[in-house]
Amino acid sequence: MLRLLQRLRFTLTLSSDITGALTAGTPLSLSLSRIGQNGRLTFSGTAGSNVGIEVAGLSTVPAGKPIALTVYKPDGTTLSSTTASSPGGGFLNL
Repeated sequence: MLRLLQRLRFTLTLSSDITGALTAGTPLSLSLSRIGQNGRLTFSGTAGSNVGIEVAGLSTVPAGKPIALTVYKPDGTTLSSTTASSPGGGFLNL
């Protein structure tokens, strides 16, 4: 039996999610500084109401990379999702 041993050296960085609350009609600036970091924002709503979420002025490094936008129900299941790309942004109707 041939056994190959290999040594690896690497650095792991644990990134905390960025959290906050959205208020209707009030823009919120959000900056994610690390690869894999998530933004988790909450908002209040009423079932049956029409709500839209806009991502504007989006920029990524490298440019043009898509981001995922997912809205979860209170029970943690997905209500709606889309992707947005830079430059620009995207819109999600709920």
